[in-house]
Order: sequence, then C-alpha cells, then structure tokens
Amino acid sequence: MSDLTPPDGPEDTAILTTPEPLQPPAAPKSRRTAIIAAVSVGVAAVLGGGALVAYKFIASGPQPSEALPASVLGVLSIDLDPGAKQKIEAIKTLHKFPGLKKSLNLGSTDDLRRYVFKEATKDGTCKNLTYDADISPWIGNRAAVAAAELGDHKVAPVFALEVSDVGKAETGVKKIIKCGGDGDIGYAFNDKYLIISDSTAHAKEIVADAKKAPLSDDAKYQKWSDAAGDAGIVNFYVSSKAATYVANEVGDLAGSLSGLNDLSGLETGSSDSGGLPSGFPTDFPENNLPTPSDNAAAFHSGGGASAPRAADPTDPSGAIKDALKNFQGLAGSIRFAGGGMELEIVSGGIQNVAGSGKVTDEVESLPADTALALGVAYPGDVAKRIIDSVRSQFGAAADDQIAQAESMFGIKLPDDLQTLLGKAITLSLGGDAPASLDDVKGPADLPAGIKITGDADKIKAIITRLEDHSGLSLNDIGVVVESSGDKVALVLQSAYAKRLLADGKLGDTASFKKVVENADKASAVLYLNFDSDWTRTIAQAAGDAADTFGIDGPGSVDSVEANLKPLQALGFTTWSEGSESHVLLKVTTD
Repeated sequence: MSDLTPPDGPEDTAILTTPEPLQPPAAPKSRRTAIIAAVSVGVAAVLGGGALVAYKFIASGPQPSEALPASVLGVLSIDLDPGAKQKIEAIKTLHKFPGLKKSLNLGSTDDLRRYVFKEATKDGTCKNLTYDADISPWIGNRAAVAAAELGDHKVAPVFALEVSDVGKAETGVKKIIKCGGDGDIGYAFNDKYLIISDSTAHAKEIVADAKKAPLSDDAKYQKWSDAAGDAGIVNFYVSSKAATYVANEVGDLAGSLSGLNDLSGLETGSSDSGGLPSGFPTDFPENNLPTPSDNAAAFHSGGGASAPRAADPTDPSGAIKDALKNFQGLAGSIRFAGGGMELEIVSGGIQNVAGSGKVTDEVESLPADTALALGVAYPGDVAKRIIDSVRSQFGAAADDQIAQAESMFGIKLPDDLQTLLGKAITLSLGGDAPASLDDVKGPADLPAGIKITGDADKIKAIITRLEDHSGLSLNDIGVVVESSGDKVALVLQSAYAKRLLADGKLGDTASFKKVVENADKASAVLYLNFDSDWTRTIAQAAGDAADTFGIDGPGSVDSVEANLKPLQALGFTTWSEGSESHVLLKVTTD
C-alpha cells in the first residue's frame, strides 16, 4: 500500500477509498439499476459511503456548472480533481491519522472507479461489459446530480459526468444502455460532459439550454457560490425557484394528510373507477404519481413537479410556505482547509430564530478547559413567536392547552417563558474528567450545567414558581441553582457553578479561535475540545468495550486513542449578515 505522498507523474492520481470496516454497497437488484450505477461510478463512489479525495497537481477541465443550464433548481457536484490548494491541505490533514494509512486502501483514481463498477455489475447482468474496454477510456473526474426546470414548469433529473473522449464515451454509453434494456433514460453531450436524463429529448433540451445560458454565468449562482467561499471536493447550490416547488409539494402532502382525518365522509366510487372515492382523478398520465384533482393538470407525462401556484390562506402548511416565500438561494462547500475539514453554507431569506441575538460573551466567558459547549442567543420576542406558531397550527385548541399550562405551572405565556429563556443560554461540560467512566456514580460527578443570561432575579422567581406548582424541587434531583449579576447557573456540582458564573477565558484559547469563526456575530455556537480529558476518558471506554466484545482493529484501545489524538477541536457557528444566514462547521487537527 502506498503512502500519502503525491504521485510524480501528471497522469497518476492517488485516492482514498472506503475504509475497510464499512461494507461496500449492495449489488443492484435490477438490470436498470445496475446500468445506471455503472454509468454513475464517479458519484456513486462518493455518495455510496466512500471517503474520496483525489490528488493531482494541476486541475484542468470544465466544471459541471459550465455544462448545466441556469434553469437548474439545485445541484450537487463532486470534484475528484480539485485545485492544488485543496490537495495540499488534504495531504497535510489525512497524513496525521495512522488509522487511514492502515485501514484505507490507497490506489489510483482508476482503481476506485474499477471497484465501483465491479460492485455495480457483480450480479452478472452485463457479462459483455468490461471496465477496461467500456468505461476507463472515457470517464472523467467531475460529476453532478441536479434538477433542471424545463418548459411549462417541467422538472427533469440530470446527471452530468465529465468525459475525456466523447466518441469513446458514446460507444460505452450505447453499450451500457443496450445491456440494460428498455428504460426511461436518455443522453446527450455538452462538450466534455455526458448529460443523462429521463429521456433523450430532455437531455438534448438541457444541453441546448446550457449552451444558451450556462449555470456558471448565472448571477445568482455566482453570488451564492462566492459567498460560500472556496470550492471544495463537494459543492452544492439551491436556486430561489426551488422554494416554490418545495412549498407546493409540502402543500400537497399536507392536504393529503388533512384529508385522512375524515375518511368517513368519502363516497365510494363506481366499479369503473376501481373503487376510488367519487371525484378522485383516475386518468393519470403514464409515469405520474397520483395527485389531488385540482393539481393533476399541472403534471406532465414523463414525470415532473407541479407548477407554482398561489398560496392558500387556509393551507395547514402555511407556516412552512411563509418561511420559504422569501428564500433567495443557498450554496455550500465541503473542503479541506487549515489542517482540517470544513462545511460552509450561506443562504438568503431564511428566517433565523436566533438571528438578532449574540451569544459571543456567554460562550467565550466559559472556563478555558471546557470540553463541550453549546450556546444559543434569542431575539426579544422568541417566546411570542413560539406561542403564535402553536396558535396558528392548532387554533382554539391551542388556546385551551396554553391556558391549562399557565394554570398548572403558575406562569403567564409568553411573557414568563421569554424571561426564563433570557437573552442567551449555554450548556457546558467542564474539562475535569474522571480517569474512567466507571468513576461516574451519579449526576454530582459531572461538571455540567446550564447558564442563562437575563434578569437573574426574575428568572429565579419563575423557577421557584414552577417548583411550587409542580411539587418538584430541583435540589431534590441534584440540580443546584446559583446566580451572579445577570447570570443564573443550574448545575450538578456546586463547585462548577462558581466556575460557570465567573469570567472564564474559553474565547482566548487557540483551539476555540481556530474553529469558531465570526464569534463576535454568532447567534449559535457548538464547541467540542478533542484535547480535553473527557475525550481521552471516552476513548478509553470505547476501546475497553471493543476489547470486551473481542473487536479487533480500529475499535481497539490503542487504535481509538491514536486516531483521536490528531484531532484538536470541532466548531459549529451560525450568524447573520443582513438577509444572509451563515453556517460554518470546522474540524481542526493539532
């Protein structure tokens, strides 16, 4: 097995394939499934559970966005030939994990494709189809799956695969289709890309649309892709137009479920309608799913989503539609960076419940040795939003339930709920871990707690009221309540309460700074310190369990600890800038 050193030759590549403990994808059950899998080897390898990273010093060739039309509603692309910066970062990161050298099979890109092709065709359906003769001569490094809006609001599935030789690709694809028999699959070529859809007509229409207006030239695609940062090995984009289709489908589903609430009112149809309720449409076009009769005309032969329509104020899915109506777009990327990996997502027009709050001070002031922290900030009307949402969904029934809750717990909604939530809440686990999980005999052995920032006196008064009306004291279940200034701590250890209420320095630690970017804007933060004593204790417990049950290899004590050792921290941060919402997940190594 080779090491992680990049290959010398420009044509050779090294690639990480599926870890040995993971089982390969099951062989396709049908001829059609086997053929589609064989054509889609690049994407199938990535989405089928493999951890794929290709190395090559010079990235070349067109991107999928150049071969797809601007009319796509959404696209997910895989790049097995990313830029030099990505490859260098990947090598630096993956080289730190001894388990990867031992349990991952390093070979060439072609070896990976050969493996997936073999798995996709091992049922013996296509005996005359071989990888060396029919696939290897033309398959490229990039692929994408997408949904494209065609004429009359039809939506067609798209699979775009980069090819190195169009002539050889066409020969190979024809052989694959012949092997697979009849089926709803068609293809066309757009320069260096093979475009596959549910019919040849659709494939050709997609190619024609892409030549007129490629996705790569679309201003909205460029805006959101740029906002999401550097491209990575996986990139994705969702158009603002997708929200309309999603809202309609959610509305159809909600309407169907709502209809199930009164089955007794359905009339039995005649024998000609197969016993369906009277008025239910029976003349569905071939290949279409049954839909409510008022929507059937919007569906087209060969499949497709319903056309946009006006929102119904009585629709039970109104809340979801309201959340989607201002959606402007979304883009994201999974990439290697800073000695680790990160996922970044940027979207526009999606309401962020915690968007107007800042949790910065609450998280950064936690003890410096914090092993795990979760902090969320709230706008001043979050409780009202919650209650209003409940009322909009359940109407008068909700008012009755709210009144009962107020009487039972002695509180006033939503005012007391807003007070109790405060401006921000953090949950944390201290870094002082026992040598073994066996030493944890009860809650009092855990340095964990909740810190609420707000009006401390009012918060404690509401807690007391809740205890009185419920007949349950927090102290009786081992929860200590203490306060200082504008902070209230609910903890399992009195000693940890004092640390939690003090001015800690978590925000000054190097690992926190590396994984929690834009902390000054953050409305929500999740932080996990892999270098803490807790990580070592849990790793030891996992290894001991593996040894107890006779599990060898990656589950052993030494292996677990060795492969956790390179990890430094994980951070998840959300923040808003104007109408844009940002999400960043980072994992760093030492």
